[in-house]
Amino acid sequence: MGYPVENPSTNPLAFDAMGKALGVGYVQNGNVMSKLKSAQQDINILVIGDSTGNETTEWVYLLLQKIAVDFPAWTIKWQVFIDGSPGAYDPVVTIQTGTGPRTLMVYNCSVPGQGYDYLDQNPSRAAVVVATEPDLTIISYGYNSNFTTYRGYILHVVKLVQNFYPRSEFMLVAQPPKGAANSDAANHILRSMSVRKLATDEGFGLIDALQAFLDYGNYSADLIQGDTIHPNPAGSAIWANEAYKSFRGGRSAYAPSHRAKNNVLFVGPGSFFLQTGSPAIVNIDGRPAWAFDDTANEVVSGYVSIPTDWNAVEVYMYWWTAASSGNVAWIPRWARLGNDYSGHMSGQGAPAFTAADATFNIAVAPNTARFTRIFRPEGTPSQGPRIHTGRPLAFQLTRDASNAVDTAVGDAYFGGLSIERWD
Repeated sequence: MGYPVENPSTNPLAFDAMGKALGVGYVQNGNVMSKLKSAQQDINILVIGDSTGNETTEWVYLLLQKIAVDFPAWTIKWQVFIDGSPGAYDPVVTIQTGTGPRTLMVYNCSVPGQGYDYLDQNPSRAAVVVATEPDLTIISYGYNSNFTTYRGYILHVVKLVQNFYPRSEFMLVAQPPKGAANSDAANHILRSMSVRKLATDEGFGLIDALQAFLDYGNYSADLIQGDTIHPNPAGSAIWANEAYKSFRGGRSAYAPSHRAKNNVLFVGPGSFFLQTGSPAIVNIDGRPAWAFDDTANEVVSGYVSIPTDWNAVEVYMYWWTAASSGNVAWIPRWARLGNDYSGHMSGQGAPAFTAADATFNIAVAPNTARFTRIFRPEGTPSQGPRIHTGRPLAFQLTRDASNAVDTAVGDAYFGGLSIERWD
């Protein structure tokens, strides 16, 4: 049975016919729909995604045209992000000049070939993208990945946006399937299903384009281009219909868009205690930190109680040094209480970080701090064992000053751990 739309192949802006027939009205989809209906404040929406959403023939632009029809008083504009280091938004394009004073501004960071780590690749780029202060962030990733689950990766993007603008609400896209001839077709469906589950678990809004295509029937032949990835005009129309249903209420609006939960637990230096050697807690320009000497191996340890609804975590270390060159050999370990300290979290499977690990190669100005990921819970075995939570954890940090690769002169400072929920 086909998905009931008004001949999308000839009218790509057609509304969902079934929704119209049933009289599905507008429902409050968090803060954004409330603002649209009341017209008392301007709205910013940020879209982060891939090449399936960057053209005027694709779902994001078509969605805005739908909103324009039902909200003629609103001026609707968009800007497309142009890839670069850091990159920048193109000039503003006006889709509709409204009869009223309010503006809906959409910043479209849909960049061809990119996935969940696009903003991670360049912190300056992330700052440019998210500086838009979004009321709503829509995340559409999956096509350019090869994982079978995508929960933690999408949650990672949520956390990144939260770091810049914690007031944003979130809506996730369960992307349409790939064409049947694509070797990744089965895995991509699993990825989209995991994103759908994440949205329902977290209370985010959901654009379930996956189910819309599956319900259609012969989507591979009728809705997807020959490249087996990009939807054709009929497919883009269905995707835009599904997106708008998530704004005005309907099958895919499993939950309104909510602000994300607190997904970050920071463990400061006061939560650690001396284990070996003579490191000391010092105050560096108002920042408390453990100072590790460059002449002897020193170790601190601490306990962390993980929230009970966190299933897995990734860990970042906050550290810096007075040196302006050289390397620091850190050995971080973890253990569940009751167990011995477990595998090294170096991401390299080695007993210490070495000069080959670029993230620990100090090439910065003195006293410039950074967060360095010392453990990632997904990926290849060489990235270390996955930290499943379920009981309190112990963390241990050593400066391996006797290691020949530890060439930074003077103290290295440890300011704490940022433990971030992955699942």
